[in-house]
Amino acid sequence: MRLLTLLPWALALLSHTSPVLSRAVAPGALINNAAPKTVHRQLEDLYQRNRRETAGGVPDKQDNDIKDEYWDDRVNAGCNLLAAMNANDKDAAFRVGQTDSAESYWTEYSDLEEWGYMDDDDMAKTILLQNGLQLKDAFTDLGLSTAWMSKSAKEISLDAKEHFDDTEHDGVEYEATDAHFYTVMQLNKGVLIGWQKFGPAHSAFHKEPPHEGPLPKLKNWHDIAYLQYAEQAAKENIPTRSIRYIVSTAIINNESQYIAGRALKIPNHDKDKRPDSEWQIMRGAECGSYPWANRVEFEITSDEGKALMASPNGRGAALMLITHKEAFGEKRVLEKVTVWCENGQINFMFTVGAE
Repeated sequence: MRLLTLLPWALALLSHTSPVLSRAVAPGALINNAAPKTVHRQLEDLYQRNRRETAGGVPDKQDNDIKDEYWDDRVNAGCNLLAAMNANDKDAAFRVGQTDSAESYWTEYSDLEEWGYMDDDDMAKTILLQNGLQLKDAFTDLGLSTAWMSKSAKEISLDAKEHFDDTEHDGVEYEATDAHFYTVMQLNKGVLIGWQKFGPAHSAFHKEPPHEGPLPKLKNWHDIAYLQYAEQAAKENIPTRSIRYIVSTAIINNESQYIAGRALKIPNHDKDKRPDSEWQIMRGAECGSYPWANRVEFEITSDEGKALMASPNGRGAALMLITHKEAFGEKRVLEKVTVWCENGQINFMFTVGAE
């Protein structure tokens, strides 16, 4: 879900927000058995329509530029996320399109299996042992474990879920989408790593043939990763509030790469093809200029920090804190974001402030 700038013409929607889901009202019991269409979705629809009707918005792959309108929108969206993190639960609810509470409906680990997510730890471990995570330089410098390539690593936990099972809820059938969420954790250091994270919408679109049915209501990374982290923390008797780093690794999302390029002010080196483009997407050759030793840190209150936080690979970190205040603390905030590359892969690391 995208938290979008509350444009004047969209503010009226806030008065018609559906109440936050509670355990007393199951999501499948909503009108027409459809997923709740909160202000998030309404604003997203309006935003997409506005994008098509204006010169702003996300560039296509040939443009390789971020228009000012889209950049400003992401900065403003980051402001909204930051305000919600700093707010109490009731005030945060307004910021995320709810009424009385921002707390997520999803708090039980068993919800994953109920909605068709099955363990895929064996496959994930095989991939992890063969390839590792491209975070060794960063984690070595930070004093964190890099033992993910060791079968005997006790401090590293892996929870891999794939959306393999069809399910039925309130008479509605939900076909498996092949979505997968692989989360690596080092609980004793408060580290959560979003490693492989391809949600139901993305995965359903890329199925052959494309999946066109309803998506599972449990579908967002910030909810699924929270359930994985909280479950493992409970097993290790470590408080969830000890979380310190939320990392998004191996970033391939175009929007996130565009935002990173502009945040880092990587100059356009192909003026012949894109004479109006000032900034270059962060990818390939550009990535090589930003190893961990040349990493760039942005305070979350800066425009760059806000835009990166509101990117597809950033907003989940903020929403995890906003929608799970009871678990992490009422006013926990992201303090800064670090951007770097390792072995050609882009990484964002969000540092979580103390309570």
